[in-house]
Amino acid sequence: MTLEPILLDGKLKDRLTHNRDPALRARVLTDLLDCRDDDRQVVLARRRMTDQPWIKATLAAHNGTAPGDRVSTQNTTAPTG
Repeated sequence: MTLEPILLDGKLKDRLTHNRDPALRARVLTDLLDCRDDDRQVVLARRRMTDQPWIKATLAAHNGTAPGDRVSTQNTTAPTG
């Protein structure tokens, strides 16, 4: 299925590619504006993504290093016998 190109007016394009949200910026650049993954703007936006608080929190939770995470010290093997 071929989709018709989306025409973005200047204001909308500026809002969607604003540096405030690098994840959105990278997605808009690649998906709507057809920039390649190795485009300088896409690469810079993706590098900045890891500095965002919500991404840091997600990565910390995934890695078990989020505040409040506890490591279980209980024996997790099934009892024998």
